[in-house]
Amino acid sequence: KPPEAAAGDLPAISDLVPIINDQSQYINHLEAEVKFCKEELSGMKDRVQVVVLENEELHQKLKFLTEEQLLREQTLLDASANTQNSWPVGGNDCSMRQPVTSSPAHNKDQAFVTAAVGEVEKWHAELEKLKLLYQERVNILDAQIQSLRKDLSESQKTCKDLEERLKHQKSLVSATNSSRVGGLCLKCAQHEAVLAQTHSNVHMQTIERVTKERDDLMDALVSLRRNMKAMQQRESKACEQVKQAVQIAEEANLEKTKALVQCEQLKSEMERQKNRFERELAAQLNKRTDEKEALREEMKKEREDLAAMVTAMSENVAMLEAQVERITREKNSLVNQLEESQHQLASHDLEMNKVCGEMRYQLNQTKMKKDEAEKELREYRTKTIRELEIKDQQIEKLGLELNGNKQRLEQAQQDVTGAREECLKLTELLSKSEHQLHLT
Repeated sequence: KPPEAAAGDLPAISDLVPIINDQSQYINHLEAEVKFCKEELSGMKDRVQVVVLENEELHQKLKFLTEEQLLREQTLLDASANTQNSWPVGGNDCSMRQPVTSSPAHNKDQAFVTAAVGEVEKWHAELEKLKLLYQERVNILDAQIQSLRKDLSESQKTCKDLEERLKHQKSLVSATNSSRVGGLCLKCAQHEAVLAQTHSNVHMQTIERVTKERDDLMDALVSLRRNMKAMQQRESKACEQVKQAVQIAEEANLEKTKALVQCEQLKSEMERQKNRFERELAAQLNKRTDEKEALREEMKKEREDLAAMVTAMSENVAMLEAQVERITREKNSLVNQLEESQHQLASHDLEMNKVCGEMRYQLNQTKMKKDEAEKELREYRTKTIRELEIKDQQIEKLGLELNGNKQRLEQAQQDVTGAREECLKLTELLSKSEHQLHLT
């Protein structure tokens, strides 16, 4: 084209000045938006770092709580094992002290010991189940933390990409700014307008590309904010669920330790009562055997005395019978001399009467002694029967006290079953919380 035609096609200077001003304002606006995006990305990075630190702290707390719980359960297991090992020793002592008295009460105590051992084994099985549940929960939380770390790394990568793109946009904007010339004269402005007219398509393309990238960056920033809010909500929900689960587990462990302590106290109290009753029963039995031995010795001594008296009386009777026989023989021998020995016979009759009176007196004395001995024997018998009745009443009283203690032990076992039901409810709550955690 000729220069005149080209000059006629060019726009006026007054038309080019607002276009240039609008482009500079638009570029400034783009720079402000890029700066705002950078600030938002840095704030998002800070929040992501805070979330990561909170996750690590929660993970450390959870590990500490699990280790503390394992140590507590190990101490409880050691204590129950020590009590279980100490029971047979007490049984051996009782059998050494009293080897003869294998009564139904001892069988009941043995059954109670076996039942207590069964209860301890059940508690061990429940503790193992709780350990498995806690381990599964820890694994789930570790998996969630790993997924959150993976999402965080992806968001950091996207942030880095966006920063690189922003740097590139900034470099383009700086290049466009450097291409402008400030304080132009009229000829230079006309020349600049001509160049702007010729290169307007390139500038428009760059502006459209910059706006498009700006929109893409804003969309990415909005999506990152949305994802960040969702991640924070998920993290807060997971933290709340973990705190609730830990609180429920601590309450269950506290109830379980209380129930185990009460069981141990009741077992020790029952062991003390059992030992005390066994000692009292052994003392009463020993006292009763000693009294029986003393009574037996006294009765044996009295029997020997009575036997000696009877033998002496039988000897006297035999002697008297021998005298009577001798007298009859003498009487028969002296029948022929009766007339000559009437005086002697009378004297002999007097002697015989005297001897018979003495014999009657001795017989009466022996009868009186025998009656007194029988009376004393009856008194001793009634006394021993009364003492035996008193001992039987004491034994019945001790049996009633033992039954009362057994009833209290059964009440304690019912309390333990109630605590177990509460523990089962707590495990159901834990399973529900795990289900909710899986759903989240």
